[in-house]
Amino acid sequence: MVKWSDYKSKVNEFKKTCGPLESCLSSLAHCDIFGDNKTGFILDVTKTYCGLVLHVSESSCYDKLEESTCFKEWDGVIANQEDLDEREKKEACKNYFGKDGCLREEITRLCGRDKWIEYRDLMIKMNDLLFKHCDLRTIV
Repeated sequence: MVKWSDYKSKVNEFKKTCGPLESCLSSLAHCDIFGDNKTGFILDVTKTYCGLVLHVSESSCYDKLEESTCFKEWDGVIANQEDLDEREKKEACKNYFGKDGCLREEITRLCGRDKWIEYRDLMIKMNDLLFKHCDLRTIV
């Protein structure tokens, strides 16, 4: 299993692209270069994803979570949504924040409630923008 520390240098390299990319897209926001007014949407997705990357890379919280069973077993990206039946989608959404929502408890215990809220809000926004099949409004 790959450890968080193995990803850290890659994440740090990636986050260097966020500022220039956001700046470029912001300067194009008034243009409809992607059609159907998608420039604003792409900018929003970029800001949200970069926000999540920055949050994770700049927080010592994720170093603390590296030994957490919940964090190790969690896969926050629900890939191939179209291949999932309704039962599988429901199960994937139920475990969006770890098995039975265990990340809430783990992040709160190890990093504090504020870090949990920041992380939760970023992940909910990612779901709302990209995945769109989980109703996460009840997650506290």
